[in-house]
Amino acid sequence: MKRRTTLSFLTAGLVSIISGCLTGSIRDAVTPTSANGAIEATSFQILGNDANPGQSGNPPTVRFNGETKQVIITGRLYVGSIECNEAVLQNVTYKQSENRLSVVVTHGKSDAHPDNQLFGSGVCDAAMSSDAYRAVVTFRKRLPRRVLATERGALGDTTSVTATYDM
Repeated sequence: MKRRTTLSFLTAGLVSIISGCLTGSIRDAVTPTSANGAIEATSFQILGNDANPGQSGNPPTVRFNGETKQVIITGRLYVGSIECNEAVLQNVTYKQSENRLSVVVTHGKSDAHPDNQLFGSGVCDAAMSSDAYRAVVTFRKRLPRRVLATERGALGDTTSVTATYDM
């Protein structure tokens, strides 16, 4: 009887682990600050990594979609180890008094990082990479007039762009 119980726990755990791996890289993003209910949702997706980090360093791109009330930010950010680090959405802030959205994307530890593993197992490789990403901020009523998008790479490099929405 104990074997059946143990097997059912192991099976449930394995199914949980596998389903977590197969859900893709779309993540619920950070909770917006100072939004006062203006922001309906945020999402962040890693579109892929590249072992050629020389492609990073360009400022992010900001697009506005008036129909869906979305601000879409895309870019490529130097993150460090291809196995252990990834791009992360660090901060989303909307200042209603200025009608301005600020978004910060930086580097962080991936799920594969030894700090996120049972007993800290594993090692980070020396292969450096950059991650392509897409951040989407959906507004309830109207888009912000200005957007400041900032990237902070693993080597301390920072790039920013300011975009204005022509209503």
